[in-house]
Amino acid sequence: MTNARLEKLWIGLNHSGQSEFEFKRVDSICIPELNVGLSSNLQRCLILELPKGFSGNWPEVVKDNLSLFWYPETGYIIIQLLDANYNDLFDDLILSIYRNISGLSQPSDYITNMIRIFNKWSGFFIDSQTGRMQTNVLRGLIGELLVLRDMLTQASYATVNNVLSSWRGPYDQARDFISDRIDTEVKTTDGNSDIHISSEFQLQPEPDKELHLAVVELELDLADGISLRILVNELRHIIDNLLGDTSLLLRALFQKGLTYHNLFEYDNLRFKARRIIIYDCLQSAFPVLINSELPAPIYQVSYRLRLASLTDFIIQVKEL
Repeated sequence: MTNARLEKLWIGLNHSGQSEFEFKRVDSICIPELNVGLSSNLQRCLILELPKGFSGNWPEVVKDNLSLFWYPETGYIIIQLLDANYNDLFDDLILSIYRNISGLSQPSDYITNMIRIFNKWSGFFIDSQTGRMQTNVLRGLIGELLVLRDMLTQASYATVNNVLSSWRGPYDQARDFISDRIDTEVKTTDGNSDIHISSEFQLQPEPDKELHLAVVELELDLADGISLRILVNELRHIIDNLLGDTSLLLRALFQKGLTYHNLFEYDNLRFKARRIIIYDCLQSAFPVLINSELPAPIYQVSYRLRLASLTDFIIQVKEL
């Protein structure tokens, strides 16, 4: 099941007005009776039909723009979208539930998983933004997303979620990408010859791990550049094709007050990406100030690196 398949299901759905909910099964592969449907007021729904005679007692939950109800008379558990502005996000929720329960045959197992995923995703169905990002902050975020896109294009079904989990920039951790073998710090430049290193910890190496500096050449281009919304949708498409967990991307964006619902607010800011230059920070002559090598009285160090002096440390150049 993919977003494209799901979109075809929605297109083929029409409500006749003869019942409260009208629906069709997602496919013949899914073991549980899982359906997409429309309510009488044309709100999109995900409907799980329980086996005849199966009894239980599940809570009724109404969240911002999303609800979950148990209908004992019909044996349906229904997740209903209350705001059509969140259609794209609802599709991703459906895919997450489908991929987690489609192979389960025991009702107690697939019901538990469905409710767990509903609770996990329900917090995304709100507009959490507390203030508009400054252009320089948005530029940095887009730089990280471009590096993430590059990593995902090299990922497989087995590694896609590890790549998504490695993106730690929105969580204000030591480096923007942290994995088992390689840490990567991302910086953006609009053509200036230097970049800002904000602390003595930012390029501090970890034992037995490589450390890369990824510099994204990014310039403002309001006519032909890429917007945040377009870039996020590209990432969703890549993750969907790899059957990855989109909630990992959503949770990271949520740290910046972003949901699918408010990305359009940045459509007026577009950037043209030229290339990503990767530097090896562990070469002995790489110029860096790190905490472990500073005299004890010196702390809270920030400095600038002149990129023109770092050409000997380039290990890869990726044209965008």
